[in-house]
Amino acid sequence: MEKIVVSNKENFEKLKQRIKEQGADNILIVADFNKTLTHAFVDGKKVSTSFASIRDNNYLGEEYINKAKKYFEKYHPIEVSKDISFEEKDKAMQEWWRKHFEILIEYGITNKVFLEIIEKGKVKLRKGVKDFFKWCKEKNIPFVIISSGLGDFIPEMLKKEEIFFDNVYIYANMFRFDSEGNAIGIGERVIHTVNKKITSVGKIEFYSEVKDKKNLVLLGDDLTDLRMSESFDYDNIIKIGFLNEKVDIDLSLYKENFDILILNDGDFQPVSDLIKDISK
Repeated sequence: MEKIVVSNKENFEKLKQRIKEQGADNILIVADFNKTLTHAFVDGKKVSTSFASIRDNNYLGEEYINKAKKYFEKYHPIEVSKDISFEEKDKAMQEWWRKHFEILIEYGITNKVFLEIIEKGKVKLRKGVKDFFKWCKEKNIPFVIISSGLGDFIPEMLKKEEIFFDNVYIYANMFRFDSEGNAIGIGERVIHTVNKKITSVGKIEFYSEVKDKKNLVLLGDDLTDLRMSESFDYDNIIKIGFLNEKVDIDLSLYKENFDILILNDGDFQPVSDLIKDISK
């Protein structure tokens, strides 16, 4: 099977041309992190979520694991249910995320845990991502990362790869740490899978850098990532999806919702080539 799929080639070419005519100055990149900028599989094994990485590696002990599993058993059926309203799901996910943050702090999460998981190679950027970050920096294209996971992984990963540039902005769940690296609190904003968008867009610290960018390139691996676009006022949007598994089952659905698909945990290079082409 092909690694790249264009959902509607005729429409896509027209969209590309409209964006190309306006140049790099009008482009904004908005991306999910886990399994979008990073691989979904490393060494043949499916990569755990940031929450699961902490649980599965037993960093915080059995009591933490047991509580985390109880929350999962209670809230995950709500998350995936097709019979529960968005409002109910949103409220339940807010509860779940906040409760989980509370037990992470209670059982002693530290910044060292994030660093150790990264050093172990549990998270791996897709081939082509580093060069793309460098190119966006050269072109001064804002790069916004929105994540519903544990956001403290993201800056540490980008620092390790030497691509945490000043045009990169992270909107995610971030801990507050004391001088010794112990988590003592969580930020006011909670981003979860059901409602993955920026609230009070005009108040975010990087608003002035993104408010006039009318051509949006959205990158995500899940249909819920499409909600990231609701945070921005744009004229044109290219939606690029990473369908990492279950391709035979989900291909039609993803083609209905994304303009381009990268299949089977493929490289990032085709994305990089596309965006470089439309911003000449």
